[in-house]
Amino acid sequence: MTPEVDSSRKGRDWMFCVRLPSVDLRDRLIEDVVKSVTELTEPPAIAVRMIEVPEDQPVPTLGLQLRFQLGKVTESEALTSAGETLATYAPKLDLSAIEVVVR
Repeated sequence: MTPEVDSSRKGRDWMFCVRLPSVDLRDRLIEDVVKSVTELTEPPAIAVRMIEVPEDQPVPTLGLQLRFQLGKVTESEALTSAGETLATYAPKLDLSAIEVVVR
């Protein structure tokens, strides 16, 4: 189920729902992102503000909030950047089967 999104919405902070094929991949992704974020020495252009694991989802899911430091971005730019940010922070994981949607 994909939530309806106001496509005219633009902003710096975006909430995403990331659906994954397994709980194991979800948990490893969280670990890698947290580790990568804690190792940063400079503020990133796209900051991970929050990660949560919603319990009421039918598939392994995590909630993700990103803040774009460079100003407002479109929904399309935000979706692309979310996937790229996860891949950057967890380069050893195969994330080809994940689905990222705007919450």
